Amino acid sequence: MSAERRGGPSRRTWRTAVAVFLTVFLGGLSLSGAAALWSQSGTVTARVSTGSWGTNGGDDGGSTGADGAVPVNLDSRLAYSSAPASATSGSFRYDGPTGLGFCHEFRVTNTSATAVTWSITFDTSKGPYWGLDPRKVKEGGVGTLRSLWEGATTGYDRTSGHWTLGGVGHNRTLAPGASTTVGYCANPAMPAVDPATFAAPKVSVDPSSNSYGVALRVRVSSGSRFQLPWAAEVDLADHVCASTLPRTITAENAELTRISGTRYRLSGTGAYRLIGNGHSQDFVFARYNPGGKPFQPGSCP
Repeated sequence: MSAERRGGPSRRTWRTAVAVFLTVFLGGLSLSGAAALWSQSGTVTARVSTGSWGTNGGDDGGSTGADGAVPVNLDSRLAYSSAPASATSGSFRYDGPTGLGFCHEFRVTNTSATAVTWSITFDTSKGPYWGLDPRKVKEGGVGTLRSLWEGATTGYDRTSGHWTLGGVGHNRTLAPGASTTVGYCANPAMPAVDPATFAAPKVSVDPSSNSYGVALRVRVSSGSRFQLPWAAEVDLADHVCASTLPRTITAENAELTRISGTRYRLSGTGAYRLIGNGHSQDFVFARYNPGGKPFQPGSCP
């Protein structure tokens, strides 16, 4: 006896139902929404190892919006774009010993009807360069370029931070419609902490805490398209009973410096030092023994 005759759905019925669902679901998406849905399993150029170099992350912190990798005063005869994405890393990826080190490839195209000896300028005073001096090329050197291929530095203004690149030999002059791909890797120095680039850290008491041991947790996030350091002042008395706080608190994965009373300056260390769009931090930053006193988060017994 068939499934239909027993009262259960046939395979044809299931196929019809699935087809109707997909038609209604996809039909309800905007064109951009459908594209976003498909892109989840596709290749994207903005993907990086620990974040995304792209649009800001909604309410995931602030952003200065300063993007040094957008060319300055681009020649109207030229078109600039990211190089074709690698299947694994894309045209931009974080790399290198400082945690801020990165590699970037881009394409320059002559859109005019005549040959062009091209050049392109970036503002190194902004992210992801953070004040990089591109005249210095040294493997592993902080604040320097590690490598540069298919291009050469033709100018650098230390005051403005403007860095100009041009071609080398075979790609110095582009015929009408011709393109060239240029790339470089750099190791920026650590920039200063800018509170405007990340959301206020959220401190909480870890659920494992009791009268024998208290663990404090922090979550900090940013909508910046680039990775950057963070730090903030926190008052531990806003989260635990001040009378249970010992004079010495053991920091974990963080630097914890007393300002006065129960106020501390908090910043992550090691793998917890940097944040960015798609790269938030959520970790235990301190532990202490409340001396066996009854423990209640946020209030005194």
